[in-house]
Amino acid sequence: MQGRAAMKFVFHIPATQSVDLTGKPLSLAIDGIHVELVSAHNVLSGVTFVVEGVQPEIDPNTNRVLTWIPDIEERVFALASYVADLILADSGVDAISPYQLVGNSAEVIAESPQEEAQLLRNGTTNQRSVPTSIALSKAFDVTFVTKQSAKRSAINHYARGLRSADPFVRFEEFYKAVEQFAPSPSGKALTGIPFDKEIERQASADKTFDANKVKTLRHLRNRIVHPLVDYSRPSHLSSQQLQHINLVAAALPDMERLARLIALS
Repeated sequence: MQGRAAMKFVFHIPATQSVDLTGKPLSLAIDGIHVELVSAHNVLSGVTFVVEGVQPEIDPNTNRVLTWIPDIEERVFALASYVADLILADSGVDAISPYQLVGNSAEVIAESPQEEAQLLRNGTTNQRSVPTSIALSKAFDVTFVTKQSAKRSAINHYARGLRSADPFVRFEEFYKAVEQFAPSPSGKALTGIPFDKEIERQASADKTFDANKVKTLRHLRNRIVHPLVDYSRPSHLSSQQLQHINLVAAALPDMERLARLIALS
């Protein structure tokens, strides 16, 4: 018996801000999905995700090919989030939003005459509309994508910090980006002085971040997160008090620099 036809599903996210791609490779494969940075005159205009070999699902009521399959949706959305985080972390530009995929359907492309005949005969459900816009341009090193594939969670926290205007949220997200790189031999996260020393070791490229400096940042983070502090230090920091906001904001450059050094190096 002949196997079911496989088709190619193509998703596109337009750039809401442009990024300079001069001299950069424009396509790569991640998690079995082909990713293409669409360039217009060496400026990012969007990102395309191509999933090949998809076994199409048919709408039983219309006999049309469904253009949005849950498993494909999850894979593409996760990868789009990762690429968006990388672009922001590396270039400083929040250029694409993976949420533009939500509710939109893929373009379905036939990979053989048989599949093309099926599409022409039955068509597909839903259509995809793609808005576009352009803003200022900054450089993005696309090779960074493949280098950092093992650090997705840290990059996500770092990018979430960059996206937030709240200094408390920024500080906490940058700290999380650092925190996961200090596991103990048992696999659990290090705490206290062992944490400080491990982060000092990993941040050795910048002598600013010795164990005492890391300890200062750690204590500040604890004061942000915990309403009650059970050791002899100043109490909880409130986002409703300007003095506390200024204290956290003053420490943010160091926290962000450490996060970038640990998570993105």
